[in-house]
Parts: sequence; C-alpha cells; structure tokens
Amino acid sequence: MPCANDRTQTCSRWLGCALVFVCIGFAGWSGALAVTVPAASGGLSGNWTNTAADQGRAAIERSVDQAIADMFGLARPTARSRLKASNPPIAKLAISIAPGRIRVDLGHGRDAAAAPSSWQPAKSVTGDEIRVRYSALSERLLKMESTSDGGSGRHTFQLSDNGSQLKHEVRIESSHLPKDVRYVLNYRRAP
Repeated sequence: MPCANDRTQTCSRWLGCALVFVCIGFAGWSGALAVTVPAASGGLSGNWTNTAADQGRAAIERSVDQAIADMFGLARPTARSRLKASNPPIAKLAISIAPGRIRVDLGHGRDAAAAPSSWQPAKSVTGDEIRVRYSALSERLLKMESTSDGGSGRHTFQLSDNGSQLKHEVRIESSHLPKDVRYVLNYRRAP
C-alpha cells in the first residue's frame, strides 16, 4: 500500500495538493461554460414571486445562525445583524436575458445589468460598492457572482422543467465567517 505507516503524511500532503489543483482547475474552467441565451427563448426571463409566506426570512436566518455558530460569543450578535441586513428576504425578483445583456433585480436597490461574463460595478443592499458578473450556463440556469472587500456571493437561478418555478440558491463566503451562509429560495412565475 503506497500510504502505509511512515508514508501516510507524505501521501496526505500529495492528495491535498492534488485536490487543490483540481479545484483551481475547475474554478478557472467554469467561466468557459458561459453561453449567450437568445431573448426569444423566454426561459428565465420574467418576474418571479417568492412562494414562502415569510419570503424566505426563516431560511435566511437559519443559515446565518449556522454560519456564525462557531464564532466567539460576543461577535455573534454583530455578525448576525450585519448578515441579516445584507441578506433581506426577497419577495419578488426580475430577470431579463437579452443578447449581450443580462439583468437581475433582487429588490432593495439591488438591480444591475451587465454583458454576460463581464464584471460590472453595482451596489449592495447596504449601499456598499460591489462588482457583479452574470453567466448564463444554459437556457434554464443562470449564475450571478458578486465580490466586495468583505467577501463574495454566488446566486444560481434554476428554472423548473415546466418553466413555472425558479429555484434560487445563495452562497455567501467571507474570511470573517467560520462557515458559508447558504440558503435556497423558491419562486413562481408572476402573471
């Protein structure tokens, strides 16, 4: 066995380096998947209404609490407050995909448009400067990435097979958090 006894630590290091290399390779490769979605396809474009009675507040708060659970006790209330302020429930959202332009309006002043796969300056819900980038991965899947000094976020929007439902997955990463904030919101197409 190549990883037996005295070689275990060396093999663990090698496997760790290989895993980092593979992850970096996939991260760099993901941008190559971007495609332009024709405006006529409809698909993700449209207005969407949150299906949860609380617009997802419980899911967001549960995810925030899980992300900060391992923080120092005195830091948790401040972190929780900031995370909740920067991640308000989203009652309605609008997506517009046209040739050369993608726009996502998450409400609360978070409305930005950009050419696919290009970074665009925008504002966060708290008014901070951020950058956003959209990638239409297929006619049913859109990725929105955001970066700021404090961390990064990734929103994926996935259309159901029949086109009437939208799944919105959110992941927020920060070096200041012991865990990522992750939650899912569900929408139905607005009439």
